[in-house]
Order: sequence, then C-alpha cells, then structure tokens
Amino acid sequence: MKKLAYRNSRLYLGASVAAAFLAALSLFLYLRDMRTHMAQGGRLVPMVVAARDMAAGEVLDPSSLRLADFPENYLFPGAFMDPREVAGAALRGPVGEGEPLLASSLLLPGDNGLAPSTLGRDFRAYPLPAAAVAFPASELREGSRVDILALAGDSAELLLENVEVICVYGGRVTATEEYMGSPSTSSPCILLKLTPEEACRMAAARDRGEVEMLLRPD
Repeated sequence: MKKLAYRNSRLYLGASVAAAFLAALSLFLYLRDMRTHMAQGGRLVPMVVAARDMAAGEVLDPSSLRLADFPENYLFPGAFMDPREVAGAALRGPVGEGEPLLASSLLLPGDNGLAPSTLGRDFRAYPLPAAAVAFPASELREGSRVDILALAGDSAELLLENVEVICVYGGRVTATEEYMGSPSTSSPCILLKLTPEEACRMAAARDRGEVEMLLRPD
C-alpha cells in the first residue's frame, strides 16, 4: 500500500513538473512572438486619438484629445502625432473614443469647407442625417436657407425658420476604412448652423417624431 502511494506521488510530481515546463515554454514562445511583432512594427510613437465620443461638426480642443502609442510602421495614413496640429479643427463625421483622428476626417482652419471661425461664438454645427428628411440633400448648397417643420402624428408645426446650411457631406470612403480593408459608404449628412437653444429644440423634435425641411427662396 505504501509502495502504491509512493508511486502515485512520483507520477503526480512528474505531471506537475511537465505542466510547469509546458507553461514556461508557452510563455517563452509568446514573448518571443511579441518581440518579433514589435520589431516588425517599429518603435512605438504617439498618435492623436479621440479622448471621448464626439459628434460631427464638433470643434476639437485639448480636452477632447489624447495620445496613444502605436507601432511606427503601422501608422494610419494622415495620422497626427501632436495634438496641437488638430486643435481648433472640426470633425467631418462622428468619431468614437480611442479612434485615430486623421486628416481625411477633419476640417482644419483654412481648409475649404467648415471652419470653426465661420460658426461664430453663438452658433453650433448641427448634423442632420439626410435620410431623416424627404428633401433631397443634393439640392442643397453651402449657404442655402431652409425652414424646419416638426411632425408628430397628424400634426405639423414650424420649428425653425431661415436656418443656414453650412454644407452637405458624406457618401465617401474614409482613409481608416480603406486602410483596414473594409470600406463602407457613409450616408450624406446636412450640417445646419444653429444656436445651442435651436439645436436642443431640433433634438427634442426628432426624439418626439420626425422633422422635415423646406427650401426658402434666395
């Protein structure tokens, strides 16, 4: 009986030693593989990413930006490595927290398109998906003036008058999608120039029902 117990103990000890050896070998191979990938990717460099979720038209400031380390050889085309390069730029579309901020997704001061200085201190760029209204976005131009109706059930009311269209954008493949090999066409979006109070009224109207757009004469 003692011999059987001794034999079982030796088998258990041998199995434990073998398991420990396999674990150590797996760890060694994993670390070697990680070192190989890091060597292929080059040194880590800082890349500017979004510090939080942000909507289209939002103007970037230091609180909305942070740096994330990324392999130099795998940097996205149009990436930035200094937050000062993008401070004051406006977003062409929404971005998520941690998403790289690329030149193709920003309107920098001086670019053709939306610049923060065109909004003025009392206005904001409100993104209205073109699919949310029946009016064809292709008929709108920068500087077009529209009225907004709020629809709820069988009733409709004039919500906003003489609203300026900043621009219509969308329907393009971003550099990030092209780089990742999964391009998708984004739907057009209409940027409207609204005061914060008007933006709140628009958001509330869309939450309660639907909105419609009417083009005003020049």
